[in-house]
Amino acid sequence: MHTDYIQSGLIEQNARLLRLTEVQQYNEHILLRAARRSEENDRISEAIKLFNLAGDYATVVSCLAIALGNILANSGPDEKAHSIQRTAKEILHHYERTNKVVGRNYDAASNLLRIREAMEAKENGDLEIALGLLENTNLVPLAEDTMKIAKKVEEFKDLHESVQRNLPVYLLLTMRTLAEVYHKVKNSTVADATKQKVCISWFFNRRKC
Repeated sequence: MHTDYIQSGLIEQNARLLRLTEVQQYNEHILLRAARRSEENDRISEAIKLFNLAGDYATVVSCLAIALGNILANSGPDEKAHSIQRTAKEILHHYERTNKVVGRNYDAASNLLRIREAMEAKENGDLEIALGLLENTNLVPLAEDTMKIAKKVEEFKDLHESVQRNLPVYLLLTMRTLAEVYHKVKNSTVADATKQKVCISWFFNRRKC
């Protein structure tokens, strides 16, 4: 079933023939049942799109948070992982523009997607982009501020389970990215020694040189 090409109006137009008189009935008897069946059969991207068509936005972001967490935990990229990532990016971007969903599940899904994109950016050698994405998650404090660090430790217990479970993944990713950025700046052949010092200072102070 290719949910990318579902025409939601087709069933609605023939709802009377199917004895579906209300949109809510259509959602419950057709879309939500199909979504749950897809979820049970591990067709996650399909399930997410069907939940979205049914207007069950809270379940959409909950599924996305769990699915993205599983992708990070299992590491190895495959077509299924890429499909979920593409679906997540499209839906979360749409929800952000339309203010459809906010809250813990939405924040978790958004941050897990950023971590996944940071992993790809680092693999492609785009270290600054990777570091920027990791900073935007606001999960690992990069500044030497003991109060902020203590606050993040306290907040950790309230994070979504998928984010908690992947702490080793994004913490190690952040450390490796910082190390590579530092070595790149330190070993760069900059003619102006002063500029190099400023760049290294930027690295430690997290300010753009």
